[in-house]
Amino acid sequence: IDMTFGQRLPNDNAYNFKGILDDIRIYNYGLSVQEIQNIYTTGIKFHHTSPGEFPEQFVLYQNYPNPFNPTTTIAFSLPGRSDVSLKIFDLSGKEVETLLKKQLPAGRYSVDWDASRFASGIYFCRLKSAQNVSVRKLLLIH
Repeated sequence: IDMTFGQRLPNDNAYNFKGILDDIRIYNYGLSVQEIQNIYTTGIKFHHTSPGEFPEQFVLYQNYPNPFNPTTTIAFSLPGRSDVSLKIFDLSGKEVETLLKKQLPAGRYSVDWDASRFASGIYFCRLKSAQNVSVRKLLLIH
């Protein structure tokens, strides 16, 4: 499919995009400013099914794939606006990475974790809000 991105004037090619797109997303609705900022500043993907439909429970889903090498996706649902943190811990309980620490509106989200700089082994992912905490075991195999 031929596509042009960023062209401002019909006869001015100075603003045409030339390059490789490695992340393409097509939505059947307009994204809010917050959703766009979440995608491009944190790597968080907001999964919206239909207007007004939000999760009823706080859930940290099992990462996929698991075991993984070196990248895995961690998905979660929030029933309401909340300050949340998503952290990775090693087997000894030491925090090795913070993937997310911010306020998010209700919705379904996913975050990709690139663990290429970590050793093979068992890790734990903890999703925490003011009212809830959930932990999942992740297995990194190089």
